[in-house]
Amino acid sequence: MFDGPVERYRFYLLTLTAPSFGRVHRVPRESDARAAECGCGVRHGAEDAGLRGVPLDPAMYDYAGQVAWNRDAGVLWDRTRRRMRDRWESVEYFIVREWQDRGVLHVHVLVRIARAEAPSADVLRDAARTAVAISKIDGTLVEWGTQARCDVFRADGDGAHTIWYLSKALNYVMKDVVQHGGGVVHPLVWAHVSALGRAARAMRCAPDCDPASCGSRVHDRHGARSQVVSASRRTTRRTGWSFTGLTRTVQRRLRREWVLAHVAEPTAGRAGWPGEGQAGQHVAPLGSRALVSVVAAGP
Repeated sequence: MFDGPVERYRFYLLTLTAPSFGRVHRVPRESDARAAECGCGVRHGAEDAGLRGVPLDPAMYDYAGQVAWNRDAGVLWDRTRRRMRDRWESVEYFIVREWQDRGVLHVHVLVRIARAEAPSADVLRDAARTAVAISKIDGTLVEWGTQARCDVFRADGDGAHTIWYLSKALNYVMKDVVQHGGGVVHPLVWAHVSALGRAARAMRCAPDCDPASCGSRVHDRHGARSQVVSASRRTTRRTGWSFTGLTRTVQRRLRREWVLAHVAEPTAGRAGWPGEGQAGQHVAPLGSRALVSVVAAGP
């Protein structure tokens, strides 16, 4: 699961959320879950999934504040990681950014700290959650929400469950923010997403941004500009998240080498592919040849 001497480190799963921008409908995700009474006065069931994350009062909801927070979440995370490293020099991390139902980002972070200086989960959680930043665009204060969680996990055993949890979060990230289990979008969801879109279009994404003419994708992503996943990198003083220096660039190279070695052409002693070449020749299937050409072309 991990590519290094894990016994020397303590591992944590840290979750940080955005602050509130207004009250939203609370709908259980499981059909048999006991739901508390929502702020609208109804005990929602799973059949009300289309209302999950929709504001109770759209007129009072802070859409401008929410898209601005998404825009500045990267600055806040940068300040958070700096704060953790100020306290624990050996900190390394792997972060996944996930959309909440209300259309705002929150983060799941795998954190690794040397056992010699490793804090309790509560201390790490509080240090991260109370980090603040100043927006480079409008000078406003950017901070995390009050809901945060941090758990210690082993690099084996329950560590596999933690990795599975992050994989599940990645799957959710790939879904459209307006999708839900029933496949039918509630009109109130469309209204909510449309309001987010208008707020993001009106928002400045840079100090010199003219929102009316700016072509930045930030205006089309509810303010978000961060990558879905990222990790601490290797430097002359640090290993980075990967003990062996494995990066996406290295992974692309390894995939390219594997494909070229396994599906490029039949090798001596290996059964050839029946193909479209001249009589007596063996040619790789079209799909394999296409894969080779794509991978060999580079990232």
